[in-house]
Amino acid sequence: MLEFIFFHDTIYKIFTNYLAELNITFQIEEDGDNFIVAIADDLDDARLEQIEDEYDRMLDLSRAQTDREEGVSDENFQKVSMLITLQNGKKSYAHVDMDLINRALRSISLDELIQIVESVVDAVENPDERSYCQIMKDRKKDQS
Repeated sequence: MLEFIFFHDTIYKIFTNYLAELNITFQIEEDGDNFIVAIADDLDDARLEQIEDEYDRMLDLSRAQTDREEGVSDENFQKVSMLITLQNGKKSYAHVDMDLINRALRSISLDELIQIVESVVDAVENPDERSYCQIMKDRKKDQS
């Protein structure tokens, strides 16, 4: 599942209406003041890119709404919060600069970004000091 987080009720409703117009099934989870919209991750690349573009637009709307509500100041903390589910089932948020994520998503797909994050999470949860070549050699030995 791909998850999109929203901080404003109206913004997440615009996004879910958009998904409904595309006939994309989604699930909604409320996490305190946040709304998490989850969709299947097996959509074709063109459709995923279309959804990612709309999510980027929603993030811009969210930023604008926050600025209107709170005013522009150094105290407006705006980060992309990526929900990560650990092997033990616990959840944690990785907070990343919004502009950095937007720049990354101009070069790679959301699915590719998720692969990178999942690889880092796996490396943290399952430390292994061997090089990738050594892991492959050891795997071949184990299969023999």
